[in-house]
Amino acid sequence: MKILGLTGAIASGKTTVANMFKSLGAELILADRVAHQIYQPKEEVYQKIIQRYGKGILNSKKQIDRKKLSKKLFFSKKEKKRLESMIHPATFKKIGWEIQKAIHRRPPLILVEAALHFETNYYRFFEGIIVVKSPLKKIKKRLEHRDQLSNMEIEARIINQWPLSKKLKKADWIIDNSENLEKTERQVRKLFKTLIRNQLPTTKQGLKMQ
Repeated sequence: MKILGLTGAIASGKTTVANMFKSLGAELILADRVAHQIYQPKEEVYQKIIQRYGKGILNSKKQIDRKKLSKKLFFSKKEKKRLESMIHPATFKKIGWEIQKAIHRRPPLILVEAALHFETNYYRFFEGIIVVKSPLKKIKKRLEHRDQLSNMEIEARIINQWPLSKKLKKADWIIDNSENLEKTERQVRKLFKTLIRNQLPTTKQGLKMQ
């Protein structure tokens, strides 16, 4: 069993690739989905966020609207770092619990997909990192159509992450999502077979998240 991280540039197709691995038998943990739990009213972090940014970031159901919140952050590195200091420790702890549960199910591969593995140094907890690459032009088009973002908002989001070239240098494996999904899927199948064929003993690295 291997426990690996999966990342890439924003809107590069990370989740699409992660789901391809899942369809082959990998256990998939989406860091963004886990982080959603942190934003729920019952969580301590929820109260801290409201105290800092006010009730204007809530939707009609009193839940934090992450799009409203992001508008307060992406043009302020100071506020972005402040929010990350609130949510990252709690998110990492919850991911650790998810990994422990996944280990008991003994899948051939556990993948933790997250946008900021490198930026948070979280990648160090894994046996290796898969990086999904996609052309910048394609990424911008996805952000424009998928998230309805302006050019200024797109640039702000891109700047707030490591450049793809830097991530690729630290990658153990690369999935090129530049073309059609069929070609991407072929790469995923090939890598999955390689990973489960060359099994290593399971480490405890993915559990050191306290």
